[in-house]
Amino acid sequence: MLFRIFSFFIIVGCSACRPSVLESALERAGENRIELERVLRHYSEEDKDSLKWEAARFLIENMPGHLSIGGDSIGPYYAALNAVFSNDTLRNWQDSLDKIHEYYKSGLRVQEDIKVIKSGFLIANIDSAFRVWREKPWASHVGFDDFCEYILPYTVGQYQPLEDWRKKFATGYEEQIDLRHPRLSHSAFWAATWVNREIGTQIRFQTLEPFSKIPLLFPSLLPKSRGGSCREYALMGLSIMRSKGIPVMMDFIPQWPVRSGRHYWNVMLDNRGKNVVFLATESDPGMPHKVEEKLGKVYRQTYAINRDLERLNRECGDVPDFFQNCFMKDVTAEYMRTSDVEIEVPSSVKCSENYAYLTIFDNEDWVPVDWAGIHRGKALFKNVARDIVYLPVYYTSDGLKPLASPFLLDTDGKVIVLKGDTLNRQQLKLYRKYPPSDNAYAMGRRIVGGKIQAANRADFSDSVTIYRVPEWKSAYSLKVTTDTAWRYWRYLSAENGLCNIAELVFYQRDSMRPIVGEIIGTEGSCFNDPNHVKEKVFDGDPLTFFDAPTGSGAWVGMDFGKEVNIGKLIFIPRTDGNMIQLGDTYELYWWGPEGWQLIGGPRIARDVVLEYLAPSNALYWLRDVSRGKEERIFTYSDGKQIFW
Repeated sequence: MLFRIFSFFIIVGCSACRPSVLESALERAGENRIELERVLRHYSEEDKDSLKWEAARFLIENMPGHLSIGGDSIGPYYAALNAVFSNDTLRNWQDSLDKIHEYYKSGLRVQEDIKVIKSGFLIANIDSAFRVWREKPWASHVGFDDFCEYILPYTVGQYQPLEDWRKKFATGYEEQIDLRHPRLSHSAFWAATWVNREIGTQIRFQTLEPFSKIPLLFPSLLPKSRGGSCREYALMGLSIMRSKGIPVMMDFIPQWPVRSGRHYWNVMLDNRGKNVVFLATESDPGMPHKVEEKLGKVYRQTYAINRDLERLNRECGDVPDFFQNCFMKDVTAEYMRTSDVEIEVPSSVKCSENYAYLTIFDNEDWVPVDWAGIHRGKALFKNVARDIVYLPVYYTSDGLKPLASPFLLDTDGKVIVLKGDTLNRQQLKLYRKYPPSDNAYAMGRRIVGGKIQAANRADFSDSVTIYRVPEWKSAYSLKVTTDTAWRYWRYLSAENGLCNIAELVFYQRDSMRPIVGEIIGTEGSCFNDPNHVKEKVFDGDPLTFFDAPTGSGAWVGMDFGKEVNIGKLIFIPRTDGNMIQLGDTYELYWWGPEGWQLIGGPRIARDVVLEYLAPSNALYWLRDVSRGKEERIFTYSDGKQIFW
């Protein structure tokens, strides 16, 4: 397979650079050395320019390890992709892209740039980069060292096919740039803002995943693709803006600290020397971008080799995949308050490589996000983001191995070790396996003020209120204290609540089995949507719900045909499905000396709350083995789950 050899090339490339750096790089080029020497000679003899020679040297010295896609099929492959992206009537892009990749993949290959790059290509890139750097007023504040990273590189991402993307983007996306005002004429901030807005007017990007199987795209195709992940957004912004001399780089997190996935975005170097965050087409420089999200460890993609990572790869036989990439640097401290954390390595741990890693949980596994050398039995991690749970590990050919107990680095920078205490257990009441989304919380709060009522008249003129909802919860398990029997039972919507309720279950007193009757309530639904009628409240699916045609006064319930003594009700507001679901099988784990350890055994949920007796001061993980993917680790304090 084409992409199974990526990490091998990266390791080889990273370990290739050793003093003298330039000579080592030229040796690495093999038969292609003559092309690189031709570039150096060009700027020392033909086009004498000492800065361009230094730029060429920078590119060559740091070229080992940079990879691109080539091969006999690269031209036809490019044409086929272009045809797909140019077809406005095509709906199933993913299927077409998969077929194209399957057809051409045998003729594509991963290649080391230093062994294939041509002198003409490199010279053209250097000349073009210098032209915009020297001519564009908004680049006048960029020093040479920053120029080498923010504007100069011929590639904007690993595995990018070698093409002259600067020439393709030299014109266009500048129509709105208006820097005639003297105060703005040299502003990189406003140049980036205007170009970004122009990109947004010309390109309607959608957050899709069409490139999951083909992580290689020509920069010039990105604007045509109109879809992709945040990485495609950022790479597109990177290539377009660099072609115009706007100093831009790409930052990213390898793992969200509170959910699965990673994220990429852009930064531009403003005239004050500060990096300003934006994401091409999505947010302009200076606009809030994910400011409400915890970021964890933040890295900046670089062209230059990170010599510390190079040494890590050279000294270790086994390195996590993420750290086999030597072209990035840690910039976490630019984004948040951080702390240095020292981990003591137990003498019982035989870590032959003398390196340790910090990991973050991604809903299923621990993902490495930081590394540190082990010296005298201790590993010192620098600039660690706060308010996040980490697990220290070491790495072998068999994968990650725990090095110490997980810990929380709190908002004050204090390390709180989460070492479960089996001698002092605590009672847990669990309502969810994953924290509520913003939308689930906002929609679910519509239940506050709603009422459970009972009556013996169909018009509820003799109704009594059994319960009034005081606050939002994921689900409610209500014991009915009155012994009075009633024929009609209902949920009455709160003011402007649209009767948004997902499930309503009745139990007769001293019975474990639900009782059912005739569904009654407000007819119709908002916008006459058949998927949101009152019957959805009794379909056993918490992801469906009643959305009434009126905001207030709507209701839904049951006519049992006779007076019944209800002893318990379960009702669920509009939700995301991550609360405890009746009938599902759950497993609760805690992190112990041997890793994740099951508490008891699988348990079928008979209520919307699960109760466990578990080791205190531990890290927990509740799994729904019946369905779903979203699950988060949590601690337990003051009777509440605290998700991390």
